[in-house]
Amino acid sequence: ERTESQGLFSMVSPELRDKIKRFRKKVDADRTLVGHLIVKLILNQYFQFDRQYIDYCYNQFGKPGIKDSSGQFHFNISHSGDWVVGVVAKDRIGIDIERIGTLRREVYSIALTAEEIVDLKSLGESEERARFYDLWTIKESYVKAIGRGLNESLSKLEVLLDGEVVSLEKDKQVLPVFF
Repeated sequence: ERTESQGLFSMVSPELRDKIKRFRKKVDADRTLVGHLIVKLILNQYFQFDRQYIDYCYNQFGKPGIKDSSGQFHFNISHSGDWVVGVVAKDRIGIDIERIGTLRREVYSIALTAEEIVDLKSLGESEERARFYDLWTIKESYVKAIGRGLNESLSKLEVLLDGEVVSLEKDKQVLPVFF
């Protein structure tokens, strides 16, 4: 049974319905629908955005925005495994979640700086896995927030962890972001 048979399907725009219908796997369609409904709920509850459904526009990298909102609202959605999250803010925002799985060291060179790779290799396997996913989700949250997604090279971004304080550098310059 496809997502469109659920009553929630009518709560999204015809454009998004068409996109959801093209998913081959029901789980992917459901995650997309739930993510967009989370955003719609937040907009309705906290920002009095009471349109029937959200119309989207897209930047040159494919990041969706809310059409005709004059940049007043920004949102982001992420899903992994059984989890779906959505956030809305008045400033640029990005979010990423990842189910912690098998450590795939072959992606280190495309996702991490040389310093981060050295640091990871000095850790025990479980700490290495946890730290890798911390670094990945921090970086992906940032590139999603700036609207470039994976068009931005993750290996040029360096995450600096100092206890609970997280900062991000690019070309040795601290970026004006917070986590």
